[in-house]
Amino acid sequence: MKSKCVLVLCLSAFFSLPACSSRFSTVGTQAQHGSVKLAKNLFLLDDYSEWYGAGRVKSTEEFDILKKAFALSAAKGNIGTWLGIPSMQSTEDNHMMQELIAELKPDYIIETGTYKGGTTLFYATVLEKVSKNGRVITIDIDPQVEEASKFDVFRERVTVLKGDVVSEEVISRIGDIVKPGDTVLVTLDTSHKREHVLKELQVYSKFVSAGGYIAVQCTACNVGHNPGNGPLTAVRAFLRRNKDFIIDNKRERFLFSSFLSGFLKRVK
Repeated sequence: MKSKCVLVLCLSAFFSLPACSSRFSTVGTQAQHGSVKLAKNLFLLDDYSEWYGAGRVKSTEEFDILKKAFALSAAKGNIGTWLGIPSMQSTEDNHMMQELIAELKPDYIIETGTYKGGTTLFYATVLEKVSKNGRVITIDIDPQVEEASKFDVFRERVTVLKGDVVSEEVISRIGDIVKPGDTVLVTLDTSHKREHVLKELQVYSKFVSAGGYIAVQCTACNVGHNPGNGPLTAVRAFLRRNKDFIIDNKRERFLFSSFLSGFLKRVK
């Protein structure tokens, strides 16, 4: 019971759940109305080993508490913002991304999946502080960046490409911008279907030199309620064929990450 309470205390800060309160105790009841159903539809709940390996949870019981709290939060439609622009990322993952940006000081951050541009703006804001000429290239079939582009740093540091992220046209345009030897950080967050993510990994890994990273988002996500059709299975398939990258689990050291086994470091 003590470990439960400690975990709930931590979760309360992230999900606005009063610690060890009646509200949290009703998660099971609310789950019957959709929250746990949502969790089962979204997450690979049986694959606890990834979470144990990262040291975040010590038992399946703790993992159950975590997934229920996250499902409840997701059911409430919680979306954060950066400078008022929607950013569909967890606080922990954005924090880890800024650590990577500060360490790598990349010449380019390549982001697939733009949405409103809040996360793009976040990356550009951090990049401005650590890289004199660093830029963000963001790609989406329907980028909605009217509000984000009102910020000077966005206009000065961001290149927005409209199109299919794995199309020859888009990849060619990126190839015209990114040069051999450039330090590149890639983050993938478009379709979460296995084959699409695998294609993204195969295409965008070519832009990453030794020491750089690919951050694969929503790796615990299922698509079409099929545990085999998500980003995590794409990561595993990619790593079986590509020995230049390894999973860097230390990038998952915070309580929660939706980049589960998704921080891929190029080592050669």
